[in-house]
Amino acid sequence: MLITAGKVEKDSAFNPRKGDELWIILDCDEQCHFPEQFEKLSAWENEKPYRHVAISTPRFEYWLLMHLDEHPSKEKCKSDDYMQQRIPNFKRLPIGTTAMTRERIMAALERANATVSPCCEYPFKVGSGLGRLIQRLLQQKQ
Repeated sequence: MLITAGKVEKDSAFNPRKGDELWIILDCDEQCHFPEQFEKLSAWENEKPYRHVAISTPRFEYWLLMHLDEHPSKEKCKSDDYMQQRIPNFKRLPIGTTAMTRERIMAALERANATVSPCCEYPFKVGSGLGRLIQRLLQQKQ
């Protein structure tokens, strides 16, 4: 990931002076057991103000559940059956947009901000750093 990020930074189209940002988005699933890798990510993020890392634990779907449930549990997030009950068309992409209203996105942002730990803090708490990215996108839109 860091090698690819380095290539993006060297690309002439990438211009942080004009507001470009570089995000690494991680979905932990079951492979987040290497603290030294996250120390490198944290150091990378802290080197430049335009670099960001967002981690979802235990998986990306936690972010989706935050649109619907105030306190989704790790167990519910890992259950495809529960996810299918809460989010229509869960196993098919694209996921229906009916669950992703502006009101629910704002609720998910609030929930994410209340639960997420600092970027690369290990071990990870259940939560999603995707709220940070969504907030930045909303700020850019204004």
